[in-house]
Amino acid sequence: MKSRNIAILSTTDALGGAEQVLYKIAKFYSEQDTNTIKIIFFKTQTTHYWHKNLNKNVEIIYIRNKLWKLISYLKNNKFEIVFSSHLMLNALLGIFRSLKVLETKRLIVRESTTIFGRYSGFKLFQYRLAYWLGYRKLDLVITQTEAMAEKLLQNMPYLSKRTKVKTIKNPFAYPPEEETRGPVNIAGEFIVSAGRLIPEKGFSILILAFKKLLNEQPNLKLAILGEGKIRQKLENQIKELGIGQSVVLHGHINNVYPYFRRAKLCVISSIKEGFPNVLLQMMSQNQKVVSTKCAGAIDKINGLHLAEINNVESLYLAIKNCLASDDTGKRQMFDIELEAYSIDAFITKTAGFID
Repeated sequence: MKSRNIAILSTTDALGGAEQVLYKIAKFYSEQDTNTIKIIFFKTQTTHYWHKNLNKNVEIIYIRNKLWKLISYLKNNKFEIVFSSHLMLNALLGIFRSLKVLETKRLIVRESTTIFGRYSGFKLFQYRLAYWLGYRKLDLVITQTEAMAEKLLQNMPYLSKRTKVKTIKNPFAYPPEEETRGPVNIAGEFIVSAGRLIPEKGFSILILAFKKLLNEQPNLKLAILGEGKIRQKLENQIKELGIGQSVVLHGHINNVYPYFRRAKLCVISSIKEGFPNVLLQMMSQNQKVVSTKCAGAIDKINGLHLAEINNVESLYLAIKNCLASDDTGKRQMFDIELEAYSIDAFITKTAGFID
């Protein structure tokens, strides 16, 4: 088998949705012993997860926010394939390739979110500039959904003349059985949601919807897994609604699978997403899953209970109806859906677009 020197770059090692995709790519290539994998994180170390779970042919480097260190490293190494999954880092690598700081046969990037309709003003201007300057020397831009690709090309039509923009579903792999049976720090019956505590995740809407549900199911609890900048705002909301005994912000959880497995229901309340990877994790563990229509492909997934975005009543009704529904056959339905999200399918399709 051909040996490849592969670089995977990320802003952080914290396992958000984009980082989980990069981790799966790293694991896939590292399991072929002939490959040499370099994983470069721009920020400082926050977890040992990558070190513990990847093979010995993987070298992990932390740049620690020192741009000169990244430049020096890239100038002294040549790669066959480079992967990245964050807009500003994607753009930076494209600029480095134009300046011949980065030498690689293939530069492949993912769009981890859609910025259009999510940002405005100077921040949106910065992102548009990043596309203009940095997306000149990319071989492939991967979007998670067709709707995401359409939105990108509507706003940045020149990209189609510079590079290939293709849609490939996010890779997903079932966790080991023992990982799904870990401890759960919640007593009694609960529903669960997970994600960064930011406005785009719609947790304030979820809390209001859950408050309505409590009138009918007073013993049910809501667990929100994740950490972020609006924690205090959510804590204040919970206190003002008088539901502090029923809603718990659990903070960051290393292993979310046991929570998804044991919950009465899993819910995505997001307002805007590229595609929520956590939805696939939920589907792998639970037959009852509710999601808002926060991404283009969600309404095409069989078996989900859907709600309108930013709509308390719609989310409340979706949760209520899902809890009362018959989930016979749902496991098979979800498993069939998840087959299309395998890492093998992701790599094969990626290779098909660049080879």
